[in-house]
Amino acid sequence: MSNLLVQNIKHTNGTTAQTIDSSGRVAKPVAVGFKIGASSHSASSVVNGIITQFNNLRTSHGDFNDGSYNTSTCVYTVPVAGIYMVGFNMFSNGETVVEGLLRLNGNNIGGSQQNGQNDESNYETCTATTIVKCSVGDTLDCFSNNQKYHLNTSSSYFFATLIG
Repeated sequence: MSNLLVQNIKHTNGTTAQTIDSSGRVAKPVAVGFKIGASSHSASSVVNGIITQFNNLRTSHGDFNDGSYNTSTCVYTVPVAGIYMVGFNMFSNGETVVEGLLRLNGNNIGGSQQNGQNDESNYETCTATTIVKCSVGDTLDCFSNNQKYHLNTSSSYFFATLIG
């Protein structure tokens, strides 16, 4: 039996790729993926398409972007093949139904629907998370299927992260 004793793994150009501390925790300086929030605190009109309000990197909420999430189109282009966790959180717009869908290359891979309450001051949470296998160049987006939704700048978000 042999042991590989390593504390740092570096790329041939000298940049650190991974660090392993004395407890065995692995740290990577660059996370593959993104978490992005809503640019404004407002309700949508009826929308059938990509939710373009997911375009704000909120530093106080732990948002990040590996550079592959386009804040103009609100589409993530997968830079590394692998298994990704993808999800969103938003609200129904008062008494209306909201349906949010997660899409890979324009095809539904998961989603959630919230029917709302009769009281327009109550916002029901609409949230979804799924795991999906992606190839380099695949696209991920959050889509509204002809529904109204409410985005909140502090608690609405869309994310994807490479998990393996």
